[in-house]
Amino acid sequence: MLRYVVKRLLLYIPTLLGVLAVVFILTHVVGDPSVLLIQPGASREDLEHMREILGLDRPIWEQFWVFLRQALQGDFGTSFWSDRAAMSIVMERLPATAELAFASLLVALVLGIPAAILAALKRNSFLDLSISTLSLFGISMPSFWLGLMMMLVFGVWLQWLPISGRGGFDHLILPAVTLGVSMMAIVERLLRTDLLDVLSEDYVRTAAAKGLTTRRVVLKHALKNALIPTVTMIGMQLGGLLGGAVVTETVFGWPGLGRLVVKSIADRDYPVVHCAVWILAVVFISINLVVDLLYGILDPRIRYD
Repeated sequence: MLRYVVKRLLLYIPTLLGVLAVVFILTHVVGDPSVLLIQPGASREDLEHMREILGLDRPIWEQFWVFLRQALQGDFGTSFWSDRAAMSIVMERLPATAELAFASLLVALVLGIPAAILAALKRNSFLDLSISTLSLFGISMPSFWLGLMMMLVFGVWLQWLPISGRGGFDHLILPAVTLGVSMMAIVERLLRTDLLDVLSEDYVRTAAAKGLTTRRVVLKHALKNALIPTVTMIGMQLGGLLGGAVVTETVFGWPGLGRLVVKSIADRDYPVVHCAVWILAVVFISINLVVDLLYGILDPRIRYD
């Protein structure tokens, strides 16, 4: 397995270099940040001086080489607006986004997996229909609408929970549930379908014929195989959440990475955008590697030779 991991990590190097190249090109296409940094009515000489300070007067290939060399050392420069290291700004926001993402994932798994098992075992029953209807409702609801409704009910009317900001556990509940509901619905729909397929397999019928309880048959024999497609989907969803659930973070005033990236793009703060995208690319690649390794745990027949 170690050889497989090393091989995958080496294959990720061109991907990360490609990410750096693409984000560098796109940010430079957006516009010149020096125009936003100088005072209104400044002269052409002031503009050129600002471009020289920011290093934007150099040829584009030279700018990219300097950027790439520094990025590979973990140095993305200083923010154009706050005069702080871009890496420190991004790392300040990353814990908030990770906290929200994993809390949302926990909500999705705690609610979605049991619901999928019940729906598969009670196929075509009223319970199955009810769970499927709720899942369809969860997939269809826009996150900003659900967030606003939860703020209205639990924050304004009942006054049980705070409606904005990041603080204690109570601040996390509403945004985590808002993000977790849609993921929970996806987990339930996908896992239910895969469980129905696995439950009809011969080895599951044989296990049931031996007198094993339904709980043991489902949890030990059927669920592990049915989880493989779901684990893939969860990895993709988690990567997206760590990329920043911009709408939810905006609705609840959550100081996460998504809001930072959007604001930095609007401000043309290149160093912060470059650093944030780099960190997110590394996180997303790491999640994909973990998902690949989980396949071997769920199904021992999978080998990494």
